[in-house]
Amino acid sequence: MRKTVLAVLLYVVALESAGAAIISNPDNYKRDDGGVDVYLRGLYMETEVENQVMEDYLGGYPDGDTLGASAVGAIVDFRSPYWSGVGGDASAYGVAKIDSEENSRSILKRTRHGNEGFALLGQVYAKFRHAGDSWYIDGQAGRGRLDAGMVITRSTRVLPSSYQGARGHLGFSGLGIGDLPGNLDFEAGWYDRASGRNSDEFDHLRTLSGERIDDAFTVGVTYDLRMLRLIYAMGESRDFIKSSLYRAELKVPLAKHTAVVLDAMLYRAEANGGGWERDRQAGAAAFDDDAEMKNINLGFAYKNVMVGVSYLATEARLSNGQVGYGYFKVADNLSYRSDAWTLSGNDFNNDGEDALQVALRVKLDGLSVGRLSLDGWTVLFLKKWGRFDAPNPFSGGRSEEVKEYHSGFNLGYHFDEPGHKGFSAGVQYMDYDISQDFVVAVSARPDQVVDAKEVRVYLDYAF
Repeated sequence: MRKTVLAVLLYVVALESAGAAIISNPDNYKRDDGGVDVYLRGLYMETEVENQVMEDYLGGYPDGDTLGASAVGAIVDFRSPYWSGVGGDASAYGVAKIDSEENSRSILKRTRHGNEGFALLGQVYAKFRHAGDSWYIDGQAGRGRLDAGMVITRSTRVLPSSYQGARGHLGFSGLGIGDLPGNLDFEAGWYDRASGRNSDEFDHLRTLSGERIDDAFTVGVTYDLRMLRLIYAMGESRDFIKSSLYRAELKVPLAKHTAVVLDAMLYRAEANGGGWERDRQAGAAAFDDDAEMKNINLGFAYKNVMVGVSYLATEARLSNGQVGYGYFKVADNLSYRSDAWTLSGNDFNNDGEDALQVALRVKLDGLSVGRLSLDGWTVLFLKKWGRFDAPNPFSGGRSEEVKEYHSGFNLGYHFDEPGHKGFSAGVQYMDYDISQDFVVAVSARPDQVVDAKEVRVYLDYAF
């Protein structure tokens, strides 16, 4: 059955397929030309989970051990031109189900009738822009892909998420140091509702336990000297959480086609009032009072090959007997700016955890297999290891060492047509293992600490 579903998906979307990176591009509103863009996407996603503790004590998973769905979706983006610096855009979103398991892994909306397709007005906002000789200001207000500061749009399912609120951006050029050109950018955003990647509703912002958050705001500052980029971002939600990111990225060219990248990040979060305290009492909080996550990355690039080594360390103490984790969202239904290289697949950011990742990415442009050109293809391999301690409830709460392993393989193809539109496809495979099955009983995020294998297939087309 699943092979038939995948074959149907490949056939249907090969006729009318979609462009992933373009679909969620939050900067589309900056384009001067008005018009209509249509994006089509097909997604097949299947996850198989396994945990002996769940089998022995709970009789398995309530939704079964196979999760996922296959669906096709469409986005129609209408862009107005700017009239005296102002305009307005709108987008219609739609998803149709091909097949789904009991738990569709956030591809389709879950209702009492099962996993269903849906449609919504995903964006409708006013926009403005004005520019001087060495500065510009722009912004949006309404519903849309309103990225700013610590808040970003996610587009890893059929549709991107959307938010209700406003964002603004002020930029300056000509602020370099010596021979280095420099740009300074400020951005800010305010939000009070969100629509997820599998929903046709704009819901109130929510805490981890589902309690309503009135609103949230975020700010960001970026100073870009081309070789050196400094970033600060902060977000805060009323009575829930404050989170921030400090980042420094250094790019050093060694020779023609060769460069080294050093990227360091520090994430911080702290409880911000009664909502977080009530989440703690409900057993839903990620940490007691504060959390910190350090990420250091070293990358080496030569022509079409890049090798990266990443280290991640997290402190997120939780004193209710569970293992905490690094949580940096301004609200649970607002995606946060997760720049850390190691945040691929399972996050590996449990309290007290140290994680190491090695990745190899190769663009296959210029290569061929026989007469078949490999231009447009990219392949990525990554391996990640993590270690932390957790109390074993089945041995009197004695602390034991837990090890995590993640292996990943991505194969992608993208063909650029004029106007940056075209066909792209991707296959992703992930294999995650954890050494101690008891962690599911003491983790504050039990769905992320079970053995799992996952495959995703994307087929995208942008007209």
